[in-house]
Amino acid sequence: MAIDGGVVVLGIEEDKESGRAVSLSSVRLKGAIERIDQVCGARIQPPLALTVSDRLVDPNDDTQGLITIEVPATGVPHMVDNRYLGRANRTVRYLDHPEVARLLASREADADIAQRNVVEAYDLFRKHGFGPDSAVITATPIPALRPDALRDFVTDVDWATKRLPGLVDTAAERVRGLLETAPEVANVVSPGWGWFSTGAETRSPRRIPRGVSLWCIRRDQSQAHRIELDESGAVRVATDGIVLRSETTEPEFAPRLLMTVAVHALAIASVVAEMADTRTSYGLGVLVRDLAGAYAKPLNGFWAPGGKIRDNRTPYRDDEYLQTTIVNESTLATDLTTPMDGLFGPLLRSIDFGDPFRKPSAP
Repeated sequence: MAIDGGVVVLGIEEDKESGRAVSLSSVRLKGAIERIDQVCGARIQPPLALTVSDRLVDPNDDTQGLITIEVPATGVPHMVDNRYLGRANRTVRYLDHPEVARLLASREADADIAQRNVVEAYDLFRKHGFGPDSAVITATPIPALRPDALRDFVTDVDWATKRLPGLVDTAAERVRGLLETAPEVANVVSPGWGWFSTGAETRSPRRIPRGVSLWCIRRDQSQAHRIELDESGAVRVATDGIVLRSETTEPEFAPRLLMTVAVHALAIASVVAEMADTRTSYGLGVLVRDLAGAYAKPLNGFWAPGGKIRDNRTPYRDDEYLQTTIVNESTLATDLTTPMDGLFGPLLRSIDFGDPFRKPSAP
C-alpha cells in the first residue's frame, strides 16, 4: 500500500467472498494507537510516517470505535519482519527479489526524470530573464502517457483570456480548501498570497513551444512569476526574490515565500491533472541556487530586534537546494502535507526549522 498510499480502517466487517464492507465491527480504542505505533515502528523498514486516529467513536459506547491508519505514498516497497509484502486482490503475498528490484529501479528512474526536468526548467527560465535569486518548481506526469493531453486547452481560442486565468483562479480556491485540512502546511505559508493582486500586477499570457505561459509581474518590477503549462500536463513555475544578497548585509533567503509559491504550483498541477485526465504519478521538483552561506528568514518574515535570532540559525551550506519527490494524482489533489514534506522537509531540517510537516498521531 505504501507505493501508492491509502487508508486502512480497523473495525469494518467484510464479506469473505466479495471483500466488500458489510457492517461495522467496532474495536476497543484504549491503547490501540500506542500498540499500532509500537508494532509498526518495530517491524516496518524503512520506517513509515503513519497517521493513526481513533476519532470515529461508537455513539453507543465511547470505549469502542474505528481506527484509521493513513499510509503515505512513498513509491517504494517496505519490509515487514525483513520480508517485502505486496497485495494480490484481497490477499497479501511475499514479493520475490526480481519484483523488489524492479520496483526500486522504477522509483530511481522516476526520480531521475523529475530531477532532470527541474534542472532543465531552471536553465530555461534563466535564459528568459530570471536571475540567480530565483526558484523553480516543476510537476511532471510520470510516465507521460499522453504527450498531447492538454492539446484542446492550448488550442482553445479563449485560452489567454479565460481558460488559463480561470485555471489559476480554480487552483487558488483549491489551496484555500486544502490549507484548512493541512494545518502543518498552513503554519509555514502565507494563506492570503496570490499570483494576482488587483491593481498591483500585470498578466501577460504567451504561447510557448508545446504549451502556454503566464507572466505575473508587479508593476514596480519588484517581483515576477511565470507559470508554464506543457501539452503533456507538465507544470513549470519560476519565481524571483527568493535569495537576497547585498554588499552590506549577510545573504538571506525566503523559505516562506518559496513554500507559498510551491503550494500554489502544486494546486495548479492537481487541477491540470484532473483536466487532462492523466491518471498517473507526478514527479515534483524544486531547485534554488546561489544559497551558500544564506540565512533563512524566519517563517513569520521578521528578524528579532538586533538580528539575535541568527545566533540560533544555521546558514545553508551548499550552493544549491535540489529536491524531488513522487506522488500519485490523488495525493496531489487532496494532501498538501505529503508533497510539501518531500520537497521541503530536508531543507527546513538542515536550517534549524525542525520538522513542521510531520503529522502527530491523534491523541
